[in-house]
Amino acid sequence: MILSQATEANWQRLKSNTAQKLQHGANKTRSRRKIYPLEYLRNKENLAFAEKVLAIARKNSLPPENAIFSIACLLLKKHNILHCEHVKKVLSEYDWSADKALAALQYIPMDEWDILGFIYQCMQSEGRKNTSGSYYTPETEVKAVIENCMLASGEKILDPACGSGSFLLAFESSFPEQLFGCDLDKIAVFIAKVNLLCKYKSCVFTPQIYCMDFLSGDANDFFNQKFGRIVGNPPWGAKNNLPRSTAYGKIKDTFSLFLLQAYNLLEQYGSLSFLLPQAVLNIKTHKNIRSFLLTGCCLEKIEYIEGCFTGVMTGHVKINLRRDVAGKSFIISKNGDCKQVMTDTIIADTAHILSYKSDRDDLLINKIASQKKYDLSASIFALGIVTGNNKSILKDEPQEYCEAVYTGKDITPYTMKEPRKFLNYERSKLQQTAPDEYYRAGEKLVYKFISSEPVFAYDNSGSLFLNSANILIPQIDNLGIKTVLALLNSEVLRFYYKVKFADVKVLKGNLTQLPLPHIAKDRRQEIEEIVNQLLSGNTELLDKLQKLIYHCYNLSDADAGYIKSILYR
Repeated sequence: MILSQATEANWQRLKSNTAQKLQHGANKTRSRRKIYPLEYLRNKENLAFAEKVLAIARKNSLPPENAIFSIACLLLKKHNILHCEHVKKVLSEYDWSADKALAALQYIPMDEWDILGFIYQCMQSEGRKNTSGSYYTPETEVKAVIENCMLASGEKILDPACGSGSFLLAFESSFPEQLFGCDLDKIAVFIAKVNLLCKYKSCVFTPQIYCMDFLSGDANDFFNQKFGRIVGNPPWGAKNNLPRSTAYGKIKDTFSLFLLQAYNLLEQYGSLSFLLPQAVLNIKTHKNIRSFLLTGCCLEKIEYIEGCFTGVMTGHVKINLRRDVAGKSFIISKNGDCKQVMTDTIIADTAHILSYKSDRDDLLINKIASQKKYDLSASIFALGIVTGNNKSILKDEPQEYCEAVYTGKDITPYTMKEPRKFLNYERSKLQQTAPDEYYRAGEKLVYKFISSEPVFAYDNSGSLFLNSANILIPQIDNLGIKTVLALLNSEVLRFYYKVKFADVKVLKGNLTQLPLPHIAKDRRQEIEEIVNQLLSGNTELLDKLQKLIYHCYNLSDADAGYIKSILYR
């Protein structure tokens, strides 16, 4: 395909703008920015059409529903079904009106996966998408979740958070009556209906797509039937105000509640395939739903999925399960490598961590853990300052009565960068602070909160830190603070954290599980001497320090080589 220069330029511009937005630290739930999910388009040339529609909608101040209705009518007309009675009946359910300027467009993409869904997403603010969890699944991701798109005779399928219908569009069937979907968003439901009408244009039918709250509790009564397959990408970011009590404990994240509700609608031996955030595998908040996956159903496979959604930083996985008794094992797949995992071994781990680990990973994790003599469970942890209003309280330049305050971005292994922010430390005017003695401690360690592995710095200046950085004051006999610093920054414990917890945050609960070894006094002195060199800016002995710590954990050169390959690949 040959792209016009204008289209290619717009494509690159939008990709660049998106990258910049993702680096911005603003609260996304309040963001009014518009994000173009370019991965959703099958044909780049159709971006020009979408931008033309969006420009007309802005110029004429059209509500999203009227703009979408206008393009939907145009699409139905191009498919030569706008005049059909069953189509008219669907349109009559909506009191929206078509815009003359949009209706006059001479071209509409017929080769696109879901042009209406793409345009609708471009109309929504980042804040609304983040709050509602409405990130539509692109074609490549849909096909990764659905391994078999052919429906058996009489088999019924449900997408309980169907959005504009992308999962339902992926299935091949001669009978659209086999397809069911629902969503809270009235416009999305309309789009899904139109998409199905266009795909099955030779059939006379009413799309079974409903505008409803799947979590309202009456889904069983509403559908009044069971489904052989349930698929989809339930909302991740949306939150319920109150946790709900389930047989597996209290759950408040939406995608877990969708999973439990959907499972109740499966027929015996029916299958469910959901796209979920990777956090479901290892974050403490999601332990209860992991208990269900391990004991309340037949978990078949967990597969890491490549790619991402524009505006979403977390990775995602596909969960396959069947309505049946729990199995003895399941498969975890990552980068083409499949590993059979015994269910009992995960249940035995109180955290029920489901993250992928190779056999070599497991071997090294156990080897490192076997050297545990101490941990950080009795140490002091403190949160950085929450100002409540960074924009007005933080200053970019030193001012009278202000002092430096460090952020997570200022923390590097062992030392800190020059501070870039300053504040007037009036505790009563700050939203949240730790006890003052922790900030002013003679010696303390500080660490990045947002990070996939530990990054610790040493502070003996009594400096302040924002909540993107947390404080640790070790309380371990026979291990001085600088020895602990070296261990926490070591390749050994970075590997341990990265593989065992697979988290994008450095959490207190995870840190307290890190195994710290017994170290002889002369070895501790040697380690602390090197740390002092590092703190003074001399990094020449860093490799020697790493080797010393490998020896403290009784790890071989081959073990060290493997750990480095994981950390630096």
